[in-house]
Amino acid sequence: METDEEQDAIAEQDASAEQTYRDRRRRPVSTPVRALAAFAYLFPVAAALLAMPAYRQVRLIRVHAISSLALTAVSGVVVLLFGSLRIEALEWALLVGLLISAVMLGCFGLGIWSAIWAYQGRNPPIGALRDLADLLEKKLSPRRESSSAP
Repeated sequence: METDEEQDAIAEQDASAEQTYRDRRRRPVSTPVRALAAFAYLFPVAAALLAMPAYRQVRLIRVHAISSLALTAVSGVVVLLFGSLRIEALEWALLVGLLISAVMLGCFGLGIWSAIWAYQGRNPPIGALRDLADLLEKKLSPRRESSSAP
């Protein structure tokens, strides 16, 4: 059995390893790069940034552009799903309209919040968007060829 002191030492090592990992992933980023990452939350800008190889190589811009496109896709899907419902009763039509408005305002607020985080040089605040961006980043990033020759 481990004593309390050994458990505390292990916990300190785990905390320092996690902090080292975070420090390695967070590199200082210049103001123009952070501004471009924040502008990525405007839909046409995100698509344009991902289309340009020079900006696609910068991780902060790439992650926030992918996050922006995912947020736009979620918002669009909700509007299409609820907008295509045929509703005869006026009360239900008003309720669906309010729901669509609430989703759009929520996505807009989340986009603003994420743009502020982008300008601060941080990753997207919502874990699901960050995970989706990391997954797409792995799929979109060019595979490195192995340097060993046969």
